[in-house]
Amino acid sequence: MHKLFEYIGLLSLMCFSFIITEKTTKVAHNMDPIMIDIKNNKKKYELKSKDALIKENTIIPGVCGKKININKSYSEMKMIGMFDEKLLQYDYYLPTININNNSDKYILKGNSYKNYIYILIDLNESNKQMINLYNFNNYNFIVQYNFFKNNKKLINYLIKNNNSILIDNTNFKKLKDISKYYLDKTDYHIYCYNDTYDDYYLKMCSNNKNNTIGRKNIISYNYLYYLKHSLKRGMIYRFSLNNKLINEIYDIEKYIFQKGITLSNIDNSLKEC
Repeated sequence: MHKLFEYIGLLSLMCFSFIITEKTTKVAHNMDPIMIDIKNNKKKYELKSKDALIKENTIIPGVCGKKININKSYSEMKMIGMFDEKLLQYDYYLPTININNNSDKYILKGNSYKNYIYILIDLNESNKQMINLYNFNNYNFIVQYNFFKNNKKLINYLIKNNNSILIDNTNFKKLKDISKYYLDKTDYHIYCYNDTYDDYYLKMCSNNKNNTIGRKNIISYNYLYYLKHSLKRGMIYRFSLNNKLINEIYDIEKYIFQKGITLSNIDNSLKEC
């Protein structure tokens, strides 16, 4: 019995020592100039999330927020012995209203907070050979389901080159089987596309957990002229794939770059986080 009390006493002493050590370490961390600098700059580097904008059956994606992870930031900076804003570590969080919980809405444009525009290109059997005439990168291709299924090699090539794929007006039941045509990219997202803004289409696509992109106007010529008169962050443009586009595409990309805007695929840039 005497030894039992000794063991209990020893265990209690160890627990008490652990608590004291932990509190002492915490106090020491809080008094560290690096930790003080991190906390003093906390609000300066944090961003509030911005909710997606909903109007009837359309949506413009929001922007996620970010908060400084104080402990991770401290660990990174402690290794170099000084505060460095480049080593700040963040935790990101989705806006309350976001495209993930509103997939039954048409995405008509990206948000204007991000410095991107998106070009959709109609791709079919009659123009697919033109893909070989230019190294498309960060574009978005609209295809019919049968074209997607029958041109796996071409689709995979486009995806490898950072292009996004949108399936137009497909049989919704087939969407459930579409994953067997994917690349080995488990995080890759196929989008639905429809230009009639039909509520039935939205519902079916949403039930399959797909977001839907909508853009009615098709530009078939004077691409650069059109961009010069309408270029804004977040805009989605729909182009025909023809010789005129191939002839202008270098100048299109050069103009977009000169305006300080990035040409982006939808899969990367409509993500709110």
